[in-house]
Amino acid sequence: ATFSFKLSLQSEGLSPTNIEQDVPAQPIATRDYQRKVLVAEDNDINQKIILRQLQSLGIHVTMASNGLDAVKTYRTARQTLLDAPEADDGPAEPFDAILMDLQMPLMNGLEASKQILALGCTAPIIAVTADIVAERITACHTIGIKDVLTKPYMKSDLVQLLDKVFLREWQRCALS
Repeated sequence: ATFSFKLSLQSEGLSPTNIEQDVPAQPIATRDYQRKVLVAEDNDINQKIILRQLQSLGIHVTMASNGLDAVKTYRTARQTLLDAPEADDGPAEPFDAILMDLQMPLMNGLEASKQILALGCTAPIIAVTADIVAERITACHTIGIKDVLTKPYMKSDLVQLLDKVFLREWQRCALS
């Protein structure tokens, strides 16, 4: 048996002047951040999605499959920068941002973030989670996580967050 139906929708009282629109100043397709981001995500499908989204924005991605791997990856990358002969006296920051899933095996994202921050990380850490209860968000901010991206998210949400993070970084550098 096949069922079908027709649904008619009307948009009464809605016009472009009274609908709040969240349109980025620059179309998403033209973003080319040229940044390096560490992504900690244990789900294979989520890894593929975020990898493709970030690469399409000109971002070089280093992927970690769990919190423990994220800490090891950060520590190794930072040490490599510190050991480089051309290293200057400024902070050796191997990544421009870190996207951290909060629920992962071996070490959760909160603990991984604490350990990465304890290593001297100055890059913004952004929690990526479906768990948006107030206590979790408060815990994120308490340990130093700068922002939260709620799953599921649209690419435009990711771009809006990256714009905010990278603009904040640019402003901090300009003031120095």
